[in-house]
Amino acid sequence: MTEKSPFLVSAKWLADHLNHADVVVVDARLPPVGMTPKPDPKALYLAGHTQERLNF
Repeated sequence: MTEKSPFLVSAKWLADHLNHADVVVVDARLPPVGMTPKPDPKALYLAGHTQERLNF
């Protein structure tokens, strides 16, 4: 079953709307369950985020 979410968008939509004041991009990456050694999500965010993006 496929459901649409207003919170998940396509890369094209994001590229078209990225500079809109009401668009917020959140980095919510997590390592796969059981991955060892476990990477630090905050360190990954700091190393690779784009300006003005939030870390969840």
